[in-house]
Amino acid sequence: MPAIVRMSEDTLAAAGLDEEALTAIRDILDSYYHTNALALVAFSAFLSCIEGAEETLPRLAVDPNIIVGRVPHRAALPRLTPISEMTPSLARLVDELNCFGEDSDTALVASMYRHLSHWPVYLALTRTLLAPLHHNGDLHRLGAGMRRLGEDHGRRLSPLLSMPALAPQTASEAVAAVRRFVTHPIARMTGVCGLMRGALPH
Repeated sequence: MPAIVRMSEDTLAAAGLDEEALTAIRDILDSYYHTNALALVAFSAFLSCIEGAEETLPRLAVDPNIIVGRVPHRAALPRLTPISEMTPSLARLVDELNCFGEDSDTALVASMYRHLSHWPVYLALTRTLLAPLHHNGDLHRLGAGMRRLGEDHGRRLSPLLSMPALAPQTASEAVAAVRRFVTHPIARMTGVCGLMRGALPH
């Protein structure tokens, strides 16, 4: 993870973000942090399995009776705001944030920013946090690192999967869709969400 300066409690308070708002923001970030990483590994395992990737890493020994890690508290997320309902400036801000860390495919808008759009000032602070990391290439490198981690774990898990037989066209379309999702928004947002969580005060 690139080094970041944590937002101070005074900064957030001065921006009008009270404890209720920060709790909701933390709940959103925690939910995405868990789900993004899970999806990155699961979809990478799917791709490794269906594409017949050569096994180069030791298979993970998985005990189905053991759950590794803590499942986060599942708070209800706020309404997913359509881009069409945002003010023009907020829509442009969401679009700009969505481009951070991406180099070629920005058409898929990360839903996390739409969930967080209920607090535009927080997204403005996030833009200030992430913009230098985008322009110096740190976010691109972070996304690439997340992608490699997902691929490594996915290859280890893929022998545990049992894939159904798919028609060639169906398989091709599924692989293309999942590959696009893994290569672009999910790998990018796994790292970005981690940075955003780390920037909030404990």
